[in-house]
Amino acid sequence: MRRSIVILVLLVVGLLVLPASLLAQENYPEVLGTASDDTIEFPSEVPTGYVNVIFDNTRSEAAYSPVIARINDDVTLEEVLAAVGSEDDLAVLSLVTLYGGIEIAPGESESYISEFTPGEYVLFDDCEFCDDSEIISFVVSDSEMVEQTPPESDVTLALVDFAFGVPAQIATGPQVWHIHNFGEQWHHAVIFQVDEGTTTLEARNALMSEEAPPYIPVWGWLPSGPGTQSWVTIDLAPGTYVISCFLPDLNGDFSPHMTHGMIQVFVVE
Repeated sequence: MRRSIVILVLLVVGLLVLPASLLAQENYPEVLGTASDDTIEFPSEVPTGYVNVIFDNTRSEAAYSPVIARINDDVTLEEVLAAVGSEDDLAVLSLVTLYGGIEIAPGESESYISEFTPGEYVLFDDCEFCDDSEIISFVVSDSEMVEQTPPESDVTLALVDFAFGVPAQIATGPQVWHIHNFGEQWHHAVIFQVDEGTTTLEARNALMSEEAPPYIPVWGWLPSGPGTQSWVTIDLAPGTYVISCFLPDLNGDFSPHMTHGMIQVFVVE
């Protein structure tokens, strides 16, 4: 299941033309992470509050899928590294809170704003498929936070157990999306363009089919944990779309969240 998710998001990277971020106009602290063919880099300290996170992928061929995660207060970095190196691909999920992110094609950059609370964090390169050399730790300082207001958004994407809260109609062109996980489980989002008139049930059946669905993936948000929120610019052309979550139900039968109802059709016009 996890590998199929990665393939879907890599397809998104290959097809998506990224818009200039409207969030660049916001006056928030910025941090820059980079990925090259030899290494990944990220600052050792990040300020508390709303931060504009920018990632550059200078790799010659490979996509970069940076996922930030906050280490739980009663957990050590050593325990996180041990979990990542274990045979259980999902062991690390009980030790951290994932903050989501976006896959970045070679030679491209991407940015989004996230809200950071004090604590110790790690930066994964593709979360479950990383090893110790591909993990960077950093801290969010417990210093006095400068007064901030949340970024303004055009669209709110609520992630709950198990549904998407997203408008039935969205304006075309660059829009700032506020992605907020209100649930108690991890969630991600993959957006496909579908034929006009496609229903949510038809889309669900097609995506659950053993055959490749006749849909075009156009955007994806990597797994994020409970309580996290981020703001990102998305530019969708006019048309009909379906948004879905393929992650397994960790508190149930491990079936995809989509099978529990976390899938929805919406229109951009």
